[in-house]
Amino acid sequence: VSLNPPLVLWSLGMFSQGLTIFQNASHFAVNVLGASQQALASQFAKSSDDKFAGVNWTPGLGNAPVLTDCVANFQCRAANRYYG
Repeated sequence: VSLNPPLVLWSLGMFSQGLTIFQNASHFAVNVLGASQQALASQFAKSSDDKFAGVNWTPGLGNAPVLTDCVANFQCRAANRYYG
């Protein structure tokens, strides 16, 4: 959304399994996957009780999951939330 200040915008469906987690989180991570990580992307795209099963990650800011072996990651602080 903005480079100065750096801002990220993303939307989550009102009936998403993870909605409550994200509503209460102070931080989140954006993990950028490479073309060779299609299977991992598919794992996160599908409905599941534990999307992180078998995934290597470390806790980042606010304990947000930062994936190891990804192309890049951004550790973010939630600034505003808007219903839309």
